[in-house]
Amino acid sequence: MAQTQEPLFTDRFLVVYDPAKKALEIRHKSQAEGNLTLLQTMELIELLLQAYQGTYKVNTHDRNLLHMPFLVIEPNKGDRILNENTGEVYTVDHTIRNPVTNRWEGLIRLNLVNAPSDVGRETLRFLDETNYIVFGHSFATSSPNALGTNNNGEGNDAPPMRPTIAWSITRVEPGASQQPFGPRKEWKARQREEYKDPMVRGHTVIVSGQMFDNIVQFDALYSDNRSAENLVEWFEQFMRLYRWVLRQKGVAETFFWRRQNDDTSREWRQPLWKRSTQHYFRTEQLEAIYTRDLLRVNMSLAVTTGRLTPLQEPRYIADQYVSGDLSASGYRRLFYSASGTPLFWDLDLRH
Repeated sequence: MAQTQEPLFTDRFLVVYDPAKKALEIRHKSQAEGNLTLLQTMELIELLLQAYQGTYKVNTHDRNLLHMPFLVIEPNKGDRILNENTGEVYTVDHTIRNPVTNRWEGLIRLNLVNAPSDVGRETLRFLDETNYIVFGHSFATSSPNALGTNNNGEGNDAPPMRPTIAWSITRVEPGASQQPFGPRKEWKARQREEYKDPMVRGHTVIVSGQMFDNIVQFDALYSDNRSAENLVEWFEQFMRLYRWVLRQKGVAETFFWRRQNDDTSREWRQPLWKRSTQHYFRTEQLEAIYTRDLLRVNMSLAVTTGRLTPLQEPRYIADQYVSGDLSASGYRRLFYSASGTPLFWDLDLRH
């Protein structure tokens, strides 16, 4: 019966691009818990945030009515939604607001024939990215309410800003074994595992890894005080709900660290309210070293004489007193009888 080999490009492998070699490389994931870097963790959060905002429930009596409780930005009439399972495109007919508070609470009526199924079976995604919040590095995220200019160089009023979550690194140290940022740290990378290269025969891959303790600050930015507070609480709820998903995907540990002081930024024409929360992440940096296997060893042995030169006189070999030169056959007789029977052990072969 042929042995089944593990398929390539599964969850047990990391596919990375090496710019020096200008080629893709396959790296085996570490067996230890956690194998994502901090940048990979932030990219994963960005993907999960979109899935979080796309969570929906279909009304039991009206299949065209959806409840999207985690969608922050209220859609407009005509916005299009793609059903990634069926390929259908739905159109937003209108949204429904609470008649008492006049606040939108996630109710959307679609203009369609075939309504989507229940949550967990089909995935919905807005075709316009402006229906989602902005998430990115604080230094890479552009001004959320940047101003344009007219032909005279005069500033124009900025359009309504999109709610923004900007992340920045506040602290990174080698991972500690007992507690975050503790005294016993993993100062250098250690070997995690060793395995045969799945692509190139005769090569072995040695995977080394080092844990890191990280504090990442997430700034919730919005144009008014109440919306900024709601946005940071919305994000903290996301981190609580998706903590197990982050760990399942390779983040060794994550939890809430602390809240920062409330702030109002005046870098733009209008004030920008900011609410900051910090979270702890335990990440891992993996490194794969490719080595060629040792296939065979060529060895050539020779002696200059057929007799063994004595080291000292007298001497004992095999509990027997020996003097003078000793030939190879004489040396053998010290361990075997004339019939070839071993003098110091019994040979027993069993099937």
